[in-house]
Amino acid sequence: MPPTDLEGVFFMTMIPEELKKEIINTISSMIETGNTYEALQSIELYKNQVGMDADILCLEGIIAFIDNNYSLALELLGKANAMEREHVDSLHNLAVIHCKLGHYELANYYLKKAAGYAPDILSSDYTRDIAKEIEEHLPEKQEKKRILIGSPVHQKPEILEMFLISLLNLDKNEFDITYLFVDDNVEPESSELLTQFQQNNRAFILKSFLNDAYVRNEHTHVWNEQLIWKVAGFKNDIIDFCLYNHYDFLFLIDSDLVLHPNTLNQLFAANKEIVSNIFWTKWQPDVIELPQVWVKDFYTLYHSGRNEKLTPEEISKRTLEFLLMLKKPGIYKVGGLGACTLIAKSALEKGVDFSEIENVSFWGEDRHFCIRAAALGIDLFVDTHYPAFHIYRESDLENVHDFMAKNGYSVFAFSTSSQI
Repeated sequence: MPPTDLEGVFFMTMIPEELKKEIINTISSMIETGNTYEALQSIELYKNQVGMDADILCLEGIIAFIDNNYSLALELLGKANAMEREHVDSLHNLAVIHCKLGHYELANYYLKKAAGYAPDILSSDYTRDIAKEIEEHLPEKQEKKRILIGSPVHQKPEILEMFLISLLNLDKNEFDITYLFVDDNVEPESSELLTQFQQNNRAFILKSFLNDAYVRNEHTHVWNEQLIWKVAGFKNDIIDFCLYNHYDFLFLIDSDLVLHPNTLNQLFAANKEIVSNIFWTKWQPDVIELPQVWVKDFYTLYHSGRNEKLTPEEISKRTLEFLLMLKKPGIYKVGGLGACTLIAKSALEKGVDFSEIENVSFWGEDRHFCIRAAALGIDLFVDTHYPAFHIYRESDLENVHDFMAKNGYSVFAFSTSSQI
């Protein structure tokens, strides 16, 4: 179809998928022959008459790349990938741009993602050259254990700042540390905090380009199925990044936690494939603090036999025994955990992730992670030596500086002038 025919085609009331593909191919040909002005005009017609889709965003991103507008190219291609997670062209082009910018671990992540969906993408000389350049620049094996600290972030800036300060105060001297944040923020100030953190730390940021509402108030947090599996996808992306780039451990942590500086050392010393650091939360304002770990099922906090019949009094007694045990410093086997977890490479390679197990009705991606781990023969543990502080409500911010001071923090802001 010649370019001059496109405008008439766009005014059809319904465009079949075959014709959409033909139009996309025609615009691609314009770009390949250097007719980017005409391509952009056709792209605008397409968006006005057909709407936005991953293919058209990808083509816009390619034109931005050709114009050396890398930030716009990354944004457009990222939005294409957010719209269609298995969109191979956008993944491939994200790899190309990050390689050009010297972001080799990100480039490797995107190229491996693309190849996972379309293995033949590695058959071209151009892509093989990109893969070779990436491989040559990936970090070499270190004497220190390489740990990826990963976190999906959809957070209020006041809470996020405390979380990031907490990461700065972690004792990391024994490890080679990299950070990976999935920026799902809706408040620009929160995204800016991640960018500031990145300036002085080895950190990568994956933009989600999603704008889902997440309701949090002084009473509780409101989750739904869409939010849960969105976060599960983010966590799986972090796992993929960790595996593709050959880290020894993944420390997966929620962005509303503040850690004791010795947390990472202690979790590593536990020498477990999967171990969570404990924290306690009042899930409702008028109840006692409870842990983020449990014994079995959805959130059962007591041990019992499969066919054992227990009175309410016995359930209360056993629940209290479990909670009192967790108040003592130690390492304990549990049936469920989450939110602040060190995961060894060996567990990741066995297949633990946060994907939904379709024949399990339990709510929450952490339950599916834990069930999958148990099915793979991996025991789950909690370490209670250094409980974290959970900023579950904004009112909890009133006590966070006391926690920091009591636990030996030396940095209370991003600025080095704030060190004491």
